[in-house]
Amino acid sequence: MPDNAFHDGKLADMAVSALRECAQKDQPFWLGVGFIRPHLPFVSPQKYWDLYDPAKIELAPNPFLPKGAPDYAVLPGVSCATTTGFPPDRSPTMLRAGSNTATTPQSAIWTRNWAACSMNLTTSALPKNTIIVLWGDHGWKLGEQRAWCKHSNVENDTRAPLLISVPDENRGRKTRFSL
Repeated sequence: MPDNAFHDGKLADMAVSALRECAQKDQPFWLGVGFIRPHLPFVSPQKYWDLYDPAKIELAPNPFLPKGAPDYAVLPGVSCATTTGFPPDRSPTMLRAGSNTATTPQSAIWTRNWAACSMNLTTSALPKNTIIVLWGDHGWKLGEQRAWCKHSNVENDTRAPLLISVPDENRGRKTRFSL
């Protein structure tokens, strides 16, 4: 299916149209766009899925509880286990059975699903005076700490992404909100 068969694809088309319209005006503008991916279910256009070679998917380097953590410290990923809507060849069945090891072939399928839904813009026709800010509301586990999804207070869950892309000519400038 094409990108715009999905919610985020339609939204991206609308954002591109709004950017073109705003770029024709000689004044600063702000545009907020709220994508929902990556979010469950991890379903994306086939072309993004195909970008990831299953043999090269890196599995979690720490598929175990943190040292000294009690068993109840990290939930196994309840919301992941009950998620439906995956195409048959992309279903992470290992989560349905409650097995949360990060060494199974299904772990690679789950990670590949997430990666396909997390594609970043790698090229852009935006002007050199455009600042892009991307943020999320929580982190995510992909087999780390023997779990999937969120719902714990380990670092993977609590570290929300914040990425800021500033054009070269604006680097070094500061505001009272500088990081």
